[in-house]
Amino acid sequence: MKRILFLRDKGLCYDSLNGFRQLLGEALTEAGCSVSYASPDELENYIGLCDMVIGFNIQTNIKDSHGVYLYDSFGVPVVDFIVDHPVYYHAAIIFPVRKLTFLCVDEYHQKFIERFYAGKVRSFFLPLAGIRSRQPTIPFEARSMDVLFTGAYLVDDNIEYHVQGLGDGLKQLWLDCYHLLCTNTS
Repeated sequence: MKRILFLRDKGLCYDSLNGFRQLLGEALTEAGCSVSYASPDELENYIGLCDMVIGFNIQTNIKDSHGVYLYDSFGVPVVDFIVDHPVYYHAAIIFPVRKLTFLCVDEYHQKFIERFYAGKVRSFFLPLAGIRSRQPTIPFEARSMDVLFTGAYLVDDNIEYHVQGLGDGLKQLWLDCYHLLCTNTS
């Protein structure tokens, strides 16, 4: 029986990720796996007690009480579903956990990792999936909208706030990218 440990992040505020973790845990239990859930401060208690760790947007730079990267202490595969752009995981990719695999829900994120971090970390594209609605299905022609965006979206024009504290070179890179994206929306 495989023992799967899910990282339960107290700060995980996306219902979609919480729901997906719950459904995946139920499916793995039905498949005969033993599934546990732990918050970051409980992880050390599970060293040696699991065969795989699964998380969502996890921070891999947490160290155990001996100063070793916590996920390396497990000595088991660590799977991290990332839903944000890989640039947010730069440190985790450059100094990866030995058995870390990123599962990217965006094909371009996975291609970005392959292109800019070739050989640093394993990554695979895993397309988004869904579950059937418990509500009656609405025929396409009767639907009120053509496209439904289900991601997180924040309208924020305060780029200066987001680049404060960055070094001059990195700050300029962010500003250049921001202005390029604003002026070339195609």
